[in-house]
Amino acid sequence: MKKTKKLPPWSKRQAKAKRKLDRLFSEFILLRDKRTCRFCGKSIDETGKQFHIDNSHIIPRQVTILRWNTKNTVALDFGCHKAKRFHSWHSNPLWAAKWIRSLLGDAHCDELLRLAELPYEFNEAEAIRIEAELKAAIADLQANRSESPATPENPVQS
Repeated sequence: MKKTKKLPPWSKRQAKAKRKLDRLFSEFILLRDKRTCRFCGKSIDETGKQFHIDNSHIIPRQVTILRWNTKNTVALDFGCHKAKRFHSWHSNPLWAAKWIRSLLGDAHCDELLRLAELPYEFNEAEAIRIEAELKAAIADLQANRSESPATPENPVQS
């Protein structure tokens, strides 16, 4: 009789599952936003080199219920995301809140705030569900590359 390999408990596998979902999520957002900064529109520099584009969570990713929610993220280049200047996501949160509300609308932002308050437990079943949804959404985007991309206002995955 063949022995089945016993998996470590979920608590020991959770960090690896989160990293895997983070990679899939990043791939989805970059495809959705066509590797273009949603604030300044940059995607390549004057030499033709690709800019570093980050996923910028609207509600911080530590709020696990929204960590992989595609409505909670926009693609931003390094300058717009983290640079120490007035119009940057992390340097001026009040400006960032005003900008994101103008981009996505009050209803969208209020829904994110509502979801952030809900109780949530990240477990193995959730990890499997989220992975399947992200893989399907990525496949959809890759299949429909020539069509206009999904956006936070019109997401592929809710």
